[in-house]
Amino acid sequence: MARKPPPDRVAESVVPGIDRSDWPLRKVTDPEEQQRETYRYWASKTVGERLEAVWAATQAAYAIQLDQKPAKKPAKTTTRVGRKKR
Repeated sequence: MARKPPPDRVAESVVPGIDRSDWPLRKVTDPEEQQRETYRYWASKTVGERLEAVWAATQAAYAIQLDQKPAKKPAKTTTRVGRKKR
């Protein structure tokens, strides 16, 4: 049984309702083995589970895209300095 993190330490997720604080972290030393493992993982899932994962990833991508606002251009200021003629 996974223990729950304290409420102030709950990981924020892009997709509401998903708590990823108890997901394991691993260091990848062999990228090719990681790729093979990923392939085996997705091959073990049903078509419905794969489509559900694609839909969740699509929702997360749109959520990120909607949260980003276009950067505002800095206001251009023109300063004119008057000088006396010599």
